Amino acid sequence: MEDNKILNFLDPVLKYIDSGAFFRQPFKWLYILIGVLNISLPISFIGSLSDTWDYLSGSSRFAAVIILLITIALAFIGFLVWYKRSMTLKQDAGVSSRFIAIPVVANMLQTIGEWLGIIIGVGGFAIILIALIFGGEELRYVIGSRVSFLAVIACPIIGYITIVLFRFLAENCLALASIANSAKSIDKKMDNNVDNIILETEE
Repeated sequence: MEDNKILNFLDPVLKYIDSGAFFRQPFKWLYILIGVLNISLPISFIGSLSDTWDYLSGSSRFAAVIILLITIALAFIGFLVWYKRSMTLKQDAGVSSRFIAIPVVANMLQTIGEWLGIIIGVGGFAIILIALIFGGEELRYVIGSRVSFLAVIACPIIGYITIVLFRFLAENCLALASIANSAKSIDKKMDNNVDNIILETEE
């Protein structure tokens, strides 16, 4: 009896890992942490702006203020993306599923794609457009990107491709988990049917 206790003392830990909470909860905290870190976007821009403010003309300064407001909005949207997706972790990796790490990783891939896609596609488009209209090349050192009509067009395309690519990777992971879970379910049903047939034969 004592030997069994020694051998089974890790059972609660292993059950906790198998339940999926071991994967979901830390990922949920990580999502919220990354969401909060989005505040570094406007902070980084303010730091870059403070170094070049004295060299900007009146229209460029106006554009810089508008861009700062856009980065603040992007930081808030970025936080919402990570926070909202942290709420779907439990739905993707249910307790009843045998393969629970794959859906969690798939969720993270999808979230990264959506986050980057919005920042590049929406934020990049708006920031470069404002810089092009009011500041031109004078703001390239502030925003860290070339200011051109081509860049304005490229941002939404790159953002869209980013979302699609990461979604494709995420859905492949989910498909793998779904196939694996379905195969396990079929195996269980077949085993149960075989057992029932054996019992009926013996009777």
